[in-house]
Amino acid sequence: MKKIATFFLFVLPFYQSFSQSKTLTAAGFLQKMYNKYHGKWHNNLFFTQLTEQYKNDSLVKSDLWYEHILYPETQRIDIDSPKSGNGFIQIKDSFYIFSMNKLVRTIKNDDGVIFLLGGLYFMPFDNVLARFKSLNYDLGKFHVDTWKGKDVYVIGANSNDERVNQLWIDKERMLVLRFIKYDSGTKEDVSFEDQIKLKGGWSETKCVVYINEHLIQVEIYHNLVADGPVDKNMYDPAMIGK
Repeated sequence: MKKIATFFLFVLPFYQSFSQSKTLTAAGFLQKMYNKYHGKWHNNLFFTQLTEQYKNDSLVKSDLWYEHILYPETQRIDIDSPKSGNGFIQIKDSFYIFSMNKLVRTIKNDDGVIFLLGGLYFMPFDNVLARFKSLNYDLGKFHVDTWKGKDVYVIGANSNDERVNQLWIDKERMLVLRFIKYDSGTKEDVSFEDQIKLKGGWSETKCVVYINEHLIQVEIYHNLVADGPVDKNMYDPAMIGK
């Protein structure tokens, strides 16, 4: 009897963990994430970013980007200097590209990155679920995996070899570590690394981008400031050059 009791004490934690992973759903885990950070995440984030661009896996160009994020889904990037007059403003799925302080182009690209990295905590939860679906994550698919030594939950796929959009999330800290996106025959694989604590939230300080298994871009963040003063005019495309 003593041996049997000892056996059950040993296997019970494993069984409970296995059972929880089987019963937890993508929507259930997103609810846990949301509850953990909703109302606590910083409202904005500023930083300087060293941006390295690669071709054929070799470095071809590097720039300094000055990035200002306003959650849930707005950002501005100025290239080379904050007063260069060159860069872009993103508002959800619209990118407003400016050069020499003039708006030169507008494009649509619903990448959802700002939403995934903090913006989701500023929306009603029903809107969060709808936004995930609009980004083509199948919330009916969910599995447990590992990523660079960390236990992760994967939303959008039942296994890591599925060619579907999937989001890899640190099980313990509930932080996005990676997303894989498929679009028109192109695979985009983006990782977020070296996270640091900022007030009630977090930020990665390194981002690595692969397209079709080839290294395209590496970003290193410096001088991060959360909840700094905000001039909302800087995010308004109509105010470019004024």
